[in-house]
Order: sequence, then structure tokens, then C-alpha cells
Amino acid sequence: MSPALASAREVVTSLDTAALLYRSLKRQSKRQSVSESSRRTTKRATKQHLANLLLQVGAYDVAAKVRGCCAKYGYLTCGRHVHSRVPTSRCRFILCPDCATERQGRAFRRLLPVLRDYQRRHPHDTPVLITLTVKSSNEALFSLHKQFKHWFRKLRRSVRWKHRIRAGVCGFEVTYSPVHGWHYHVHVLAFRKVWYPQAELAAQWQRATGGAGVVVDIREVAGRDVGAGLSEVLKYCFKPADVALYGDQGVRDFIAMKGARFGETIGELVHWKLEDETDAGECDELTVGSPCPDCGEPLHFETSSRADMEAIVGGNLHLVRNRHGTAH
Repeated sequence: MSPALASAREVVTSLDTAALLYRSLKRQSKRQSVSESSRRTTKRATKQHLANLLLQVGAYDVAAKVRGCCAKYGYLTCGRHVHSRVPTSRCRFILCPDCATERQGRAFRRLLPVLRDYQRRHPHDTPVLITLTVKSSNEALFSLHKQFKHWFRKLRRSVRWKHRIRAGVCGFEVTYSPVHGWHYHVHVLAFRKVWYPQAELAAQWQRATGGAGVVVDIREVAGRDVGAGLSEVLKYCFKPADVALYGDQGVRDFIAMKGARFGETIGELVHWKLEDETDAGECDELTVGSPCPDCGEPLHFETSSRADMEAIVGGNLHLVRNRHGTAH
């Protein structure tokens, strides 16, 4: 047995057996020193491979948008500090790793204050993480997506769910295997009003799916930290896809999914959008002429290439200006 598999069997952190190896490898990767430049190189390689797949299936316009996505950034600066970084153009294609990162960051900034406020208003609710999965399938992804959401709505309409779960944030994840097809599941950061036995939830999920349900897991968020729970759920909502496994048909399936949402809010949080395509920076209240939060100097707007933006974020604004004479 490989060391990775052995490690996965030693510590079972989830009933979702499909996730065990992934989590074990994830822990191992954290122990390794992976440079930021290596991660950027991997992301660029993923985008290039995705663009090539799009060209192969004839999606030329989408491929061009993916290649130009996040190539430039706009930001507010006083000359020494940078605020409100926003890409000047995004492709918004569901498989784009850059767009996934942007969506995740915006969703986290938007929802974390909401969840903190909710927790203050309902201090006796317990934040829990719920995972629901179904059997893998080779049917079209759009059909599977529609069917899974129908099953999940059916579960949430049940009297027992409503009695136990007050609200939540959901992230739908889909992975692909050339052998078994699409594996669809949902991760939920939920606020539990009263105890919800795992066996009872599993039985309800089986009834809602007509026997297609496979794995059900419910566990309390460590330390009742909704920030950590939200981060966990959003990771699945907007996790960059492993397009190397998809091939032509997989990409075609995702093109057909245009407009599909892989995250949503439920219960008393339903009116808060998880995904919003309105570009927003890190400090929405800042505008041109506003005082810099760090030094008080007036802010002005500038743009820069992606490479320069990465240097700026790394604290090397002076290097960019020395190289170009400006941050453009």
C-alpha cells in the first residue's frame, strides 16, 4: 500500500470515503514548501490546457476570453500602499482557475460579516458541516446538476430538516473519473437548532434521492468558528477544476452549464447572494480621492499587468515603479 493510502486509512476525518485520499494528500502537501511562483506557474499551465481544450471543441470565443482573463488589474493607490484590487476583465467561465479565486474571495468577504451577525442573533445555534453525496453517473452533467438540486430541495422541505436546520451556505462540487463518470456532492455550512442524528439524516437523504444517496456526514465546526466553516464550504464552491481529467466531452458538458450556480444560501440566509458577478474590490467604501487607510494620503486609480500586480501584492510596488517609471 502506498504511504498516501496508508495515511488516509489511519485517520478517518469524514464519512465521505471519496474525499479521504484527497485530504491525506492535501495534508502532505502542506508539509512541503511550495513557492508562490510554483502555484502561479501551475495556474497558468491549467489555463493554457483549458484554452487548448476549448479550441479543440470549437469554443474559440471562450478560449480567447480565458486566455485574457485577469491579464490586467486596476487598483487604488497612494503611491506606497495598494487597495481595492480588481481585474479589468474576467472570462467568467466556470472552469477558469482565476475566476474561481476571484469569486471565492468576493463571496467570503460578502458573507463572513453576515454569518458573524447571524451567530450573534442566534447564539444557541450550532454551526455544523454537512456532506451529502450520490452515486457516480455517466449521464450529462447538466441533467445530473438539475437532478441533484431537486433531491436537495426535497430534503430541505422535510419537516425534520426544517425543525433542526435554521439556515446555511451550500457549495456544490463535481469531480470526474474516466471510469465512473461524474461524482456530485454538496457541502453545507449549516446552523443547527437541535441535535440532528447522522443516521436520521442519512435515512432522509436516501428517501429524498430514491436510494441514490451514498454518503452522509454531519459534524460540528471546530471551535464554532464560522469563518473556518465558510472557508471550507467556499473552497468546494469555487475550487478550480482538474481539467486534465475532463477531455473534450467534459469541457462540452461545462459549456452547456453556462449560468449554473455551484453555491447558494438556504433557510433564513436565502436572501443573501453567494455568487455575484459584480466586480468588487477589497475595500468597497474606498474611491478615488479617499484617504489611504494606511497613511492618509489621497488615493488615485492605476492599472498594471498581472506580473506587476503579483509583485505589488508581494510588497514590491517600488520595484514595479523602478522598472517602468509607473505602475501601469
